[in-house]
Amino acid sequence: MLQQGLPVADVCYFMGEEQPSRALLRECLEPGLSAGYDYDCINRDALLTLAQARAGKLVLSDGVSYNLLVLPNSDRMTPEVAGKVGELAKAGVAVIGPKPERSYSLTDYPKCDRQLQRIVATSWGNVRDGVSPDKLLGDARLPADVEFIGVDMALVHRGEMEYSSLSFCWNHRKTDEADICFVSNQEREARSVEVAFRATGKQPELWHPETGEIRDLRD
Repeated sequence: MLQQGLPVADVCYFMGEEQPSRALLRECLEPGLSAGYDYDCINRDALLTLAQARAGKLVLSDGVSYNLLVLPNSDRMTPEVAGKVGELAKAGVAVIGPKPERSYSLTDYPKCDRQLQRIVATSWGNVRDGVSPDKLLGDARLPADVEFIGVDMALVHRGEMEYSSLSFCWNHRKTDEADICFVSNQEREARSVEVAFRATGKQPELWHPETGEIRDLRD
């Protein structure tokens, strides 16, 4: 089931141009993102070659789309990436991040810094800084994709890090006909939970993975 359709995520985090780059864990996201919204990470090459703007969204070549692009908290960026970000922002993609002032590369230095600053001045007018993803998604009237009502946050330890996380995990994929949501209880006990999904206008079904039973869910 989780190989069908396309993954649904609202936010795309650019990992920056430092090497080596790696995907960001949720507790490491800056700025942070509420648990009800999903996210992906994108590297430099994918941003430059696979991303385009379509109807106000960032869309990749395979059809996966995002409502928001978040840039790393850095004052450095190459002119090539800055130009791509400016292109997406001018085409209506919502972008959050600080305006860079210096290039990562020393190619054609110091002209590269002046080129970068010129690109930012002419094409980054719609890029927002100092605002959270939750704020922009809320302003766009886009509620959380999944909400676990009445569920407390659990304290999780990962190495020396300590952070709060939901004790339920979820994954959302979308086909032309259906929304597929996989929900997993992370506790070693049976639990009853009320779950709200953003999908509307469809009859929800509950699929039991342990038995294969499928039944309609009614109000």
